[in-house]
Amino acid sequence: MRYRIYLEWWYVSKKHREEGLGSALHAAASQGHSEIVSLLIEKGANIYLEDSLGRTALRRAVLGMHPYAAAVLSKAMVYRRLGSV
Repeated sequence: MRYRIYLEWWYVSKKHREEGLGSALHAAASQGHSEIVSLLIEKGANIYLEDSLGRTALRRAVLGMHPYAAAVLSKAMVYRRLGSV
């Protein structure tokens, strides 16, 4: 089930990239789907990637008022900076 969701988000990612809207991670974060955000990070999504307006997925989660998605992204950023992820 998780992989099917991942593939569906990959399709969203492709469409978003073509329109300059960012990645699947951006889409999931901006809609507050914290479990999908976590799965995409687990699968190696670039958490520092910016959309065409220069916004990261974390910024889009914050702008969309999605605290759980923002927390997942913040934690991943801290762990990656520390070299734990």
